[in-house]
Amino acid sequence: NELKLEWQRSLLSGELDPKDEAKLQQRDYSELREFVERGFMKQSAGRGPRPTLAELRVRWRQAASLPELPTRKRSQLAEDVGGPLRVSRASDMRLDGRHVTIVTTASIPWMTGTSVNPLLRASYLATRAGRRNVTLALPWLEPHEQASVFPPDLRFADPAEQEAYIRCWALDAALPCLDFEICWYPSAYAKIAGSIMPTCDIVPQLPAHCNDIVVLEEPEHLNWCHHGTRWNRHFKHVVGIAHTNYIAYTRPFGLPTMAGQWFVNTLTVAAYCDVTIKLSDTLQWLPGKCLVRNVHGVRADFLATGARRGSLERGDPAMRRGAYFLGKALWAKGYRELVDFTSSPAFQAELAGTRVACYGSGPDFKAIGAEALSKGAPLDFHGAIDHAADALFGYHVFVNPSTSEVLCTATAEAVAMGKIVVIPEHPSNQFFRQFQNVRFFSNDQEFAQQLKAALESEPEPLAAVERYTLSWEAAIERLMDAAALPEGSVRQADMTGHKAAYALHWVMGLPAFGDGFRGFSNAIEWKPYDGYRTPPRVLEARSRPLSMSVIDVD
Repeated sequence: NELKLEWQRSLLSGELDPKDEAKLQQRDYSELREFVERGFMKQSAGRGPRPTLAELRVRWRQAASLPELPTRKRSQLAEDVGGPLRVSRASDMRLDGRHVTIVTTASIPWMTGTSVNPLLRASYLATRAGRRNVTLALPWLEPHEQASVFPPDLRFADPAEQEAYIRCWALDAALPCLDFEICWYPSAYAKIAGSIMPTCDIVPQLPAHCNDIVVLEEPEHLNWCHHGTRWNRHFKHVVGIAHTNYIAYTRPFGLPTMAGQWFVNTLTVAAYCDVTIKLSDTLQWLPGKCLVRNVHGVRADFLATGARRGSLERGDPAMRRGAYFLGKALWAKGYRELVDFTSSPAFQAELAGTRVACYGSGPDFKAIGAEALSKGAPLDFHGAIDHAADALFGYHVFVNPSTSEVLCTATAEAVAMGKIVVIPEHPSNQFFRQFQNVRFFSNDQEFAQQLKAALESEPEPLAAVERYTLSWEAAIERLMDAAALPEGSVRQADMTGHKAAYALHWVMGLPAFGDGFRGFSNAIEWKPYDGYRTPPRVLEARSRPLSMSVIDVD
């Protein structure tokens, strides 16, 4: 295999003309191996110096009756590719003085991934960027709509109250820096979509200094109903982070809805993003520069729990409480698979008498319990709990059979806490292959075998490189790498296809079309329309300061 890879590298480096590859394929790679072995045998028998791989390739070319090709010098190769690649200034997030604006679709106290992770991202970016170089833009829900997503005992009369609550939460969560700006944009809760939707052009709502780099959390979601300023005309660089598998969410509505969702997602990303980052390859294809990177980390308290667990003496019965699962009580979150796997004959044969604890609450809680009881699944149901709670510390195995997640936060937290994790073979779990305590399964038989082996063993302490990989510091580095574009590259906003995507999406946002779409999604009327009826080329609106009050916590 190494020789095969070396041979492929010779093709890429220009030492072998691609047109002669067909001739090369006529000879088996086993012959190449024998050829190499003969060369080394001559050297060991004292018949001459040991040949280099380059010399062996030349000899092999002669034996294969292929023409001699001059090896290109390194300087010539550098000249052909234009010298060493450099990051463009517009996309370089590591440059001093850059201002990063993060716009997301949810805010605490709604404890969802698109509220917590952007807040953590802003905090860790602020530790690098310096005071007031990071702005977090959050959706503001009017008090009468907050009941849709906030806990029953939490209501905020104005954005200043909610910002104070968010900063207190961040302080309790021991975030490294609170020295970032928070601003707000008007929004409404869309019941049919189960999410918060902007109700106006967000860009003019941002402070005037927010015009450098913007990170759009869920860019497709933010721009479904967008009608106004083009993000990549107002900002120097636009990075989109795709969190959610909206195609899977629309599957119950049928193929036409799925196709429409796919088209709108593709159109909005093409119109507004310079770089798009997918958290895993479960998400749909997206146009332009799009790559798969996990740019999320886990909170420091989870890593501290893992370090604490690793320092304890091995063999302690208190640290072997068994297996558990944690997730919101929805069938789509993996409970269907968990009930089926634990009630299968393979599980009963391998793990008779073993029970799995389930933590979480939600609308399907009673239905899941009833289904598990009817099928004889050995599951014990408990209410919702913080994953870092001491009550879960003694469990040494975390089970998560879900395949609906893009990148499961609970799985990353369990790995960080030093637990053995049993998860399915799936693109959403590709990131976890690098960790020694993670075990994979493909069917109910393998699930039972892997869970049995995990219960009978002890987790290995996290290595230093594993702890760093899970940290938010490493996640910020991955984000900066993924957001970078090579110097001299053409910006997507200037490409004809992406300009056409913006023009089409702008037309779709006109009242004749946009009001119908917003009505279907149960979002309130887009306001105001004034200024949005002109052609796209003059929609370069200037930002104006946010009129809503903002507090500062030193």
